[in-house]
Amino acid sequence: MHEGKKIVGLTGGIGSGKTFILEYIASIGFDVFSSDKAVYYMMEYDSDVQNFIKQTMAIKNGSIDKMDVACAIFSDDMLRKNFQDLLYPKINLLRLEAINNANTHIFCETPLLFENNMQFHFDFIASALCQKSIRVQRAMLRKRMTSELLCVIMSKQVHDDERVANSDFLIHTDISKDWTKKQVNEMIRML
Repeated sequence: MHEGKKIVGLTGGIGSGKTFILEYIASIGFDVFSSDKAVYYMMEYDSDVQNFIKQTMAIKNGSIDKMDVACAIFSDDMLRKNFQDLLYPKINLLRLEAINNANTHIFCETPLLFENNMQFHFDFIASALCQKSIRVQRAMLRKRMTSELLCVIMSKQVHDDERVANSDFLIHTDISKDWTKKQVNEMIRML
């Protein structure tokens, strides 16, 4: 697709270990792109995104808080769709720029890859998988996460069975960090 470098979409449910995997891949010298970080960047610096949030969501103290935004968009399907309609073209442009600037294979963390039918953007798909109880435990460690919000978020994500059926690589993150790294290394070797 791009001069010998492969484009790998990395996905998984909340708390599945995507961030750990992406950070490990970056630490061993590969190019990475994080959709989550792109969203947080836009919430901080993109005036269109900031204006949308300020016009459609309750903002405390004039500052935009990730968790307040998550609560708002996951409790209102139309608001979430409108927010995604604004964000996704911007994320796609940033991801394309990262791909074009990559010197190596590039791994693109895309949490809602299957939910948004984005498989065609990548040469390969890797899914982070983990027992639901561990995912819940990990997610609940996040600042201001509630069990109610977590249940809503998880209800909006595809089930792991769909990830398994549609992924080229499966990375199990619930055994140990070393085991996860071995699986990542094997995936990279196979590219």
